[in-house]
Amino acid sequence: MIVTSLGACAALGRNCGFERQPVKVAEDRDAELVSPIPHDTTIAALTAIPAPRQPRERYDTRYAPVETTTYRLRATLRGISLFEEDGDYDLILADQVGRMMIAEAPNPACAAGSRFSREIAQVQRRIEARFRMLPADPRTPVTVTGIGFFDVKHDVPGQAPNGIELHPILAIEWR
Repeated sequence: MIVTSLGACAALGRNCGFERQPVKVAEDRDAELVSPIPHDTTIAALTAIPAPRQPRERYDTRYAPVETTTYRLRATLRGISLFEEDGDYDLILADQVGRMMIAEAPNPACAAGSRFSREIAQVQRRIEARFRMLPADPRTPVTVTGIGFFDVKHDVPGQAPNGIELHPILAIEWR
């Protein structure tokens, strides 16, 4: 098992993401349109939103209103891992009936120009303080606040059928 901290990722020269990276860390042209006021929602509601046909067509612009909304949801943290390539923490969230989606806490070094850089760094510190070894399967209740984001659909565990994520995570609370 490899245990890595974000400081080590930055020191190792990790790549920042490439698919819609400016939108993922709120450094895009539309970042000022994101409402910082959280809208309470559920995994069921988010995964029912129709996805854009080709999310990667908008590398540095958002799909409003979903990607200009900050969402807050209560879920069970089913898994957490560090994506070695870019230093992001990937969280798998689940509701009571097993619907799942991903929330991501980006590497703060890759979000230095984000209007939410302070929140992104704080989330990273909270995750690192809670989880000393990754990957983990904590099965713990959490409240996650983050910006809606349509990722390109990959065949990865926990990805919502429509590719919706909360990315970046702006706050996380252990319940």
